[in-house]
Parts: sequence; C-alpha cells; structure tokens
Amino acid sequence: MVLSLVNYDSTLQVQPEETLEAIIDINFTIPLVLSVVGLVLSLVNNLDKVYPTVVRDLKIRRAEEARKLGIADAQ
Repeated sequence: MVLSLVNYDSTLQVQPEETLEAIIDINFTIPLVLSVVGLVLSLVNNLDKVYPTVVRDLKIRRAEEARKLGIADAQ
C-alpha cells in the first residue's frame, strides 16, 4: 500500500529516482513518527504514580489465591 503511494512499479528493472527517494523517506519518516508517538505516550502516562498501587494489589491477589490453594508462601 505504501509503495503504491510512491509510484513503485514492480515490472520496471530500475525504479525512477523520485520513487527511490520516496522509499528512503518512508523508511525514515514512519519510524520517526512512531517514535515520537511512543515518546509522547510515555510522557503522558502516569505509570510511576500507579506502579506502587499495582504492585500492592498484585501481592494481595497472589496472597489470597495462595491462601485459597493452601500454599504457605506465594511470592
């Protein structure tokens, strides 16, 4: 789909120069955009604030499951 946007023709032996440049640009632009999106999401996300609560809840859940199963120590 992306190659069709840059006029790629698989029947040609040699692709036009603008097609080759567009392919190189795509190989740079798509990873750049995805990296920026990932960076923004990681900055907006508040995992540092939520992490202690998640760990505490997980320990409680594991202890309850271990108690139900009769396991002495479930860490």
